[in-house]
Amino acid sequence: TVKISFSRVPGWTTKVLLDLNITAAKRGDLDVFVRSPSGRVYQVASPDPNDAGADLVLASRDVSAAFSRALPNGAWTIFARDAAPNGARAQVNSAGLTLTSL
Repeated sequence: TVKISFSRVPGWTTKVLLDLNITAAKRGDLDVFVRSPSGRVYQVASPDPNDAGADLVLASRDVSAAFSRALPNGAWTIFARDAAPNGARAQVNSAGLTLTSL
């Protein structure tokens, strides 16, 4: 779990970009969500047994549609977990959000 807090951002969100780098043995085992301060949740990745690739790297992934007109101030939370039973541990190397508001 990674928390990113914003304060004194005027208005509401018009654009939300997610940067995320997770080391994982199998990215198809990952369950990843972003939650806004008001409780809106967007699922970034869900377990996919057909995805055998390693690691999850997202650069400026636009998640604006899920958070359009959300109040930007407060704690945003990024949740990541390896959903496979007895799976290898995943490690969040970096996580960031960029907000634009009006």
